[in-house]
Amino acid sequence: MMTDPLMWSPIHLGRWFGVQVRLHIFLVLFLVFELLNASMTEGSPVVPTACWLALLLLTLALHELGHAAMATWLRSDPDDVRLWPLGNMIGPSSHGSRSADNISVALAGPAVNAAVVMITSLGLGLAFGAQFVWNPLGNGQGSGAPQMPNGLPALALSVPWFIGWFGYLNWVLLLANLIPALPFDGGRVLRSFLASSSVSPAKDVLYAPMTAHVCATLLGLAGLVRLLGGKSDGITFISLALLIELMVRTEARILEDGGFFE
Repeated sequence: MMTDPLMWSPIHLGRWFGVQVRLHIFLVLFLVFELLNASMTEGSPVVPTACWLALLLLTLALHELGHAAMATWLRSDPDDVRLWPLGNMIGPSSHGSRSADNISVALAGPAVNAAVVMITSLGLGLAFGAQFVWNPLGNGQGSGAPQMPNGLPALALSVPWFIGWFGYLNWVLLLANLIPALPFDGGRVLRSFLASSSVSPAKDVLYAPMTAHVCATLLGLAGLVRLLGGKSDGITFISLALLIELMVRTEARILEDGGFFE
């Protein structure tokens, strides 16, 4: 067995309901960067930043709880969890699973996020007359803060602010995990589907990486367009494209070595 540095998860949180939970280095760096960036921003919005980061951790916990609950219900072995900002950092292995149950398990996490999105978006509209932020890139003013009837984003740390941010983070996590490439849930669904379908093993090995290459290319192009338009979030798109490409290259090494990474 070989250890893949891409899977490095330095902080161990122990076993939760029989599942080993770790914090991936990407999540650790993301949390530190956001807090440092907030401390150096005019007005020093450290407290609001810490609050939405806490909501992100709650969102990730619910997402992974969905996976674990479905795995338990189907009597499948749940995956170990390496939390990163967009879910569980799942790496490729040399052995694809042909169980259709894996599709249900992979979809359970996004399903939980979808339920939260529906509840929060309806709640914001009915209780506060606020508009949910459907743009995954944020509302341009307060990011995930919902737009109030006066046309302004909800006041930081207000009830609609918390509800809106919570729903927005679930929305982003849901959309990201629809990408049909590892480490996203969509990639797990695609691989499980190919493994359980009539597609030959040779084509199975070809289709998944090819789809990942297409996803990486589209994300990279989108990031480039955003950067040329003066939007710093283009870096996020390009980073995701590079991550997907690294996953594809990791899988290529797995196939060459005949082993798998932990």
